[in-house]
Amino acid sequence: MLNGVEIEDLVKKLKRIKSRLEDALDGYDVRYNLEDAVADLEKIIRWLEDKRWT
Repeated sequence: MLNGVEIEDLVKKLKRIKSRLEDALDGYDVRYNLEDAVADLEKIIRWLEDKRWT
């Protein structure tokens, strides 16, 4: 289970990803923003997978 601090951190990271995707949709540095968003999602997925076992 996630604690309050972990949830806040996850929300911040998801908002950053959302911002990157919106920038890509608006045509700003599309490749960079998409690659950055994917990298952040991969980190979140690994972190959540690790949390599943603790």
